[in-house]
Amino acid sequence: MNEDTLNDLIDTTDNILEKEVAEQIMYLYTQFASNDENERQEDVFKLVKESLTIENLENGGLLTLVYKREIKDHFDKFYIEIEKIRKNYHVYSSLPLTPPADKDLRSYLVWFAIEEMADDIFSKLMVA
Repeated sequence: MNEDTLNDLIDTTDNILEKEVAEQIMYLYTQFASNDENERQEDVFKLVKESLTIENLENGGLLTLVYKREIKDHFDKFYIEIEKIRKNYHVYSSLPLTPPADKDLRSYLVWFAIEEMADDIFSKLMVA
């Protein structure tokens, strides 16, 4: 069910960031699933979700999505989606988004948006 839902999302979304993150989730899902054919689909999606944290993302969690040299391009490409996510963050968390002082702002916002989008996709897939 989750795999079908994810494929439907990839095929129907108009949000370019959501599509790219969903495609990467599917890529990681197929990589993890091929390691253990007996593992339940739900458990594989949980492994993928656990791998998608800012720390893991910055260290290659999404292998084909963003490399440091591409941050500016990704920031520009996904600017509208990043801004929507950034603005909504305060609404649902009641906390200001405060990037660490030692991080590049563009890089931080790209990774933050990717992680938030991944969380939203996993909610749609009902992966806890």
